[in-house]
Amino acid sequence: MASMRRALVAASAACSLARVPPADILDAGACRGASHLDQVSLVQASASARRMSGTAVRSGFAPSRDFEGSALLAGAAQDRQQLPDGVGSPPRAGWSPAMAEYGVWPILDVPKDGEYSLDHGDTIRSYSSARQDIKILTQLFPNVTGGFYIESHAGEGEHGSNSLLFELVGWRGLLMEPRIMKYMALWAKFRKAWLFMGGISWTTAQMQAGFDADGLIDMASGHRVPVHPMPSFLQEIGNRKTVDFWALNNGGYEPEVLNTTLNSGYGLEIGVVCVTMHDHLGGRGNETWEIRTRAATEQLLFEVMQKSSFLYVGGLTPTWVNTLAPRWEYQDAVFVNPSYYLARGLLVPSVIKSAPPASLTQPDQLSLVEAEHVAWDEGHTPEEESAILADYIRRSKRAAAVDDTAPRAHRVAEEGFLWGSDAAWRDPRHM
Repeated sequence: MASMRRALVAASAACSLARVPPADILDAGACRGASHLDQVSLVQASASARRMSGTAVRSGFAPSRDFEGSALLAGAAQDRQQLPDGVGSPPRAGWSPAMAEYGVWPILDVPKDGEYSLDHGDTIRSYSSARQDIKILTQLFPNVTGGFYIESHAGEGEHGSNSLLFELVGWRGLLMEPRIMKYMALWAKFRKAWLFMGGISWTTAQMQAGFDADGLIDMASGHRVPVHPMPSFLQEIGNRKTVDFWALNNGGYEPEVLNTTLNSGYGLEIGVVCVTMHDHLGGRGNETWEIRTRAATEQLLFEVMQKSSFLYVGGLTPTWVNTLAPRWEYQDAVFVNPSYYLARGLLVPSVIKSAPPASLTQPDQLSLVEAEHVAWDEGHTPEEESAILADYIRRSKRAAAVDDTAPRAHRVAEEGFLWGSDAAWRDPRHM
């Protein structure tokens, strides 16, 4: 009896002092006397169930080990990027119960299949800063449904997004954001797109790049993130060869990225590129873009796109340069690939019309600049854009509908008679 008592005491001490094992081997009934272990077990069991629900997605689309580790600096002690807890889906190998299910920030996160978490509640509207999204969709892609987009410097994923409207009408894509707080807000939107906290490399190699708080390239910055060549991203998400729409804003080195990507030999087909042009005069480092004016950036950009047979169709986001002697300039340049449209039997667009610049009128004051807006041609009117979008959504739904016939083993004989259709309805109050 004494020996049995000593064994029970030892078992109780072991249950109270031992570290909690992983959820898949923890038995809630092994230590009935320790209620806190039962609570931990229930939490871990719930976390394990949620983790298993996403196993199929992660196992099918997990980034390769080469992709995850290639952009880290030589001699780094870590083999993956460790970032704040709370963001990451779903957890990967090496998950620990102490991390409360999430904690390892994914290098390349999968699209979410849950509900959006948007401030505007999934409404079909323009989310861009100057209606770039609706202008591009209605004027350049009225007959292309179910496309694929890439947005560099995607921000927080909703306000000012050039891709969210495309996603809401059936497109899917890849979003990149190098700033940590912006990326955390982007992840919380539950976008139906691949997410990457980093950017695109300006060479054919993987490396790390620095960015400042405004998202501009700064190789001397303490905040450095991985950047990969465009073909590496496309290989990781299914060896994709076509990008229908690319909203490119890398923070100052857009021409270098375009030159490397379009001459990579990967066989990539790009339909439309909307490039944000920067003047980069305060950079630190030895790269060619560290001290470059906007005019020099525009000249280099047009040279790269012309050599790649892209056609300039117009600018977007007009911004005032001089408000006294009214003068504005476009912040975004839009290029189309004629071969992309010809391969689909579509007419090649020759021009895109932009929304007008911001109004400069002030209350109780006469503005001479406002007269410039009277004759502004922005292409389709808001009413026409709404009608085009409504028709586009209908065609997008038809194109996405499953039209495969049922397997023969699952087919049943059709009956011309609907059971119960001959029964007359009777009010139960008078039965």
